[in-house]
Amino acid sequence: VDTLQTFDGMENAAVVERDGLRYELATDQPTYTQGDLMVMGYRITVTGRDSMSFTFGSTQQIEFLLVDPEGRKRWVWSEGLFFGEAFTGVKLSRGESKMSFARMRVADAALPRGEYTLLGFLPVLTTAPGSDEVARTEVRVQVQIEDDPEPTGLTGTVVGPYGMPAPGAHVTAVP
Repeated sequence: VDTLQTFDGMENAAVVERDGLRYELATDQPTYTQGDLMVMGYRITVTGRDSMSFTFGSTQQIEFLLVDPEGRKRWVWSEGLFFGEAFTGVKLSRGESKMSFARMRVADAALPRGEYTLLGFLPVLTTAPGSDEVARTEVRVQVQIEDDPEPTGLTGTVVGPYGMPAPGAHVTAVP
C-alpha cells in the first residue's frame, strides 16, 4: 500500500459520513482498459468527534476488493500478501486523516469487459458481539472495464521417452 500519494486528481470517488467520521474511496478514473493501471485510494477523516481509535488483528490495515455484478470477488488486494500477526492500531484526532493507496494492473486480474464494484474498508477487529465494525468502514465505487483480456494459451512440443522431440507432434492448449 502506497501512503505517499494524495487524493488530488482522483476522478471517481464516493464518500460516506457516519458517526463523526468521513470514509472516502476513489480511483484515478472511472473507466479502464486491459493496458491500464488502476490506482485506488481510501481515506478516513475524523470530522465530528474528538478522536477515534481503530484496532486491527494483524499488520494489515486496509483492504480493497473488486466484485462483479453477481457479487463474486474477482480481485482481492491482500490475496497473496503476508501480514504480521500482531495487534496494531491507529488513533486519529479531530481533523486528522489516514490514507492508503494500492494499484492493480487490469490485465493481471484477467477481468472481462463489464461493470464492477470496488470496495474499500478497514479490516478492524470487532469489539462488540453482534456488531459489524468492518461494514461500518466500507465504501463502494463503480468502475468499468471496456475490453476483454487477450486470450492466452500454451504451445509446446511433445517430448519422447528420452527427452527428444517426437517427430511431427505439436500441442496447443487454449482455455
